[in-house]
Amino acid sequence: GEIQVKLYQTPERRFTLSIADNGVGFPPEIDFQNTSSLGLQLVNTLVGQLDGVIELQREGGTTFTIQFTEIKWNWMIDKNTSLKTKAWHGGQ
Repeated sequence: GEIQVKLYQTPERRFTLSIADNGVGFPPEIDFQNTSSLGLQLVNTLVGQLDGVIELQREGGTTFTIQFTEIKWNWMIDKNTSLKTKAWHGGQ
């Protein structure tokens, strides 16, 4: 089989990540957004943290497409511990 990974930026300043294979396809009876699979749970959690969206195409193999905006990081200092930490928010 063949696996393709693509990452590009759209004109609207969103990123699109596409992961595809030409295998037998993703089983139609599995809801990839509500599954007991730890890997898919992690993917869906990360997509949510990015305020992104994920889509699944099952034709000619399997393709997952994730769209998200650039994350902006800000440094913050915790007043109680004086530790420097990162905070993020979605960018426009």
